[in-house]
Order: sequence, then C-alpha cells, then structure tokens
Amino acid sequence: MKNGSNGGSVLSTMVGGTACVIKDSVKVKDLASLGLAPNVVAVPDSEVRVRRRRRHTREYKLSILKQAEKLKGKDGALGELLRREGLYTAALSTWRKQRDEGLLGQARGRKARSEETIQIERLEKENRKLKEKIGQYQLVIEAQKKISEILGIKQENVPPMPEEDNE
Repeated sequence: MKNGSNGGSVLSTMVGGTACVIKDSVKVKDLASLGLAPNVVAVPDSEVRVRRRRRHTREYKLSILKQAEKLKGKDGALGELLRREGLYTAALSTWRKQRDEGLLGQARGRKARSEETIQIERLEKENRKLKEKIGQYQLVIEAQKKISEILGIKQENVPPMPEEDNE
C-alpha cells in the first residue's frame, strides 16, 4: 500500500505474537530469510489525500464535449471517457450549459472597468464631497448672519443665498 507522506509501501506482520509495521526499506525476500514472509499482510493506508481542485482550459472543455457528443449512443463509452479523464457527469452538464449560454471559459469575478466608468465614479465621489463642503459653508454663513443681526451690524450688498437643489 502507498503511504501518503513519502510514497513508500507499508507492510504489517506478526512477530512472536506482536504486530510489526515494516516500511518499504525491507524487501519481502529479506523477510522470507527471517521466516516472516508467509505472515506478511498489507495494511491499508489510513491517511486521507486531499485532491486539489483542477482548472480546465476552454479548449480542453470543448474537446471533452466534442468527444462526449461523438460517443453518444455507444454503451459504456462515455463512462470510459469520464474515468480516463477523471471527470464526473456533473462537469459535462455544467460545461454544456456554459457553452450554450456562451459563458464557457470566461473569467469569473469582477468585470474589468473602463476608463470612462472609473472617471465617472471619481467625479461623482468628488461631487458628493463638494456638496458636503457647501452645506458646511452655508451653515457658517447663516451663523455669521445671525451674529451680525444680534450685534446690530448692518449687512450691505450681501446677495441672498441660493437654494440648494436636492437631487
């Protein structure tokens, strides 16, 4: 049996009623010389292997779909193709759907933004900030007007405040 950590085989045997684990560094013929070979038993590897998610190119997916279409109607041929390629039928179904919708092989995630979109977003943000500043300045001006009224200071040639457009 393969051992996941170092790729070697592991053997188990009984020596005088005691279980022993023998790594692949000891050959079975060496065990025979010790009188242990008839009792050698393979121990299943209990280590779980993590399969990495594979990424397939657009061309690979299309070639598999073409092969699957050619094998339609042939008994067991599609299953053989899937076993050979290490795929599941769900992958074929997903790829067919993506192909039919024109999405096969497209990059997932955020869409690239155009320069125009970036500039519009920047200008909208700047516009919001400027409107906030104008609101603050208007409060200051109103406060100054009230203070000058209380102190009796006459305001000459002061244009009225424009009303703010609420969008």
